[in-house]
Amino acid sequence: MSITNAAVSYLKEHCELTEMHEMLCYIRLFERLPNHLRLEITEKLNIFIENCVVKNPEDRNGYCAVPLQIMDYEEHLIE
Repeated sequence: MSITNAAVSYLKEHCELTEMHEMLCYIRLFERLPNHLRLEITEKLNIFIENCVVKNPEDRNGYCAVPLQIMDYEEHLIE
């Protein structure tokens, strides 16, 4: 199993989808994946983002993921 396939498998089967730094790494991976693998992880990655990104500035308490950190992700989504 390649390291890419291992990372995709981990995201789909074991990842808790709650750790900001892990989410940012998966977004960088997503941007480099071929389309067929992007399709496999898009749903999980969207859940990851929903869990980790604090959209409302009033809800931010210190160090957290903010929308600007993931804005490039949407450019890579497959329509």
